[in-house]
Amino acid sequence: MLQQRVIRQEVGGKMNIKHEEVQKYYDEHKTEFVRQERVFLRDIFISTEGKDAAGLAAAEKKAKDVVARARKGEKFPDLAKDNSDAVTAKTGGEMGGFKKGELNSVIENLIWSQPKGYVTDPVRVDAGYEIFKVEEHQKEGQAQLADVENEITEKLYAPKCSRPCAVI
Repeated sequence: MLQQRVIRQEVGGKMNIKHEEVQKYYDEHKTEFVRQERVFLRDIFISTEGKDAAGLAAAEKKAKDVVARARKGEKFPDLAKDNSDAVTAKTGGEMGGFKKGELNSVIENLIWSQPKGYVTDPVRVDAGYEIFKVEEHQKEGQAQLADVENEITEKLYAPKCSRPCAVI
């Protein structure tokens, strides 16, 4: 994602991809944009490992506070970097996309039908508390042009870039 953002900022400002080019690519490659239903998540994990009763209570309070902050509009990736004990903390809690059946059934039932931006209550797991945010819920079927326009634009950048562009 960082690479794509840098390319858009540095190269995109100097190159002009016309909407007609994007539309033409979409029309000629529609099969590339047939999607399976997936949900994209971020998480924050608050560990309770090795904690006494006071530590357990503090972890629960921290998890509830983080949820409240996320729901008030604080950026979830920043909250994850500052509060999560998971390895995903470095990437702002980014977990990627999951198809139905790939997640723990409790978590899947909790988030699957929720809209983009939904933040769960803390979920108690063996080693602590998990908080999930629905980043995107990609529906099954043909993706609309508006949903894939950035993806197409990035594909069209590549052949127009000089060699150093591909190295970015």
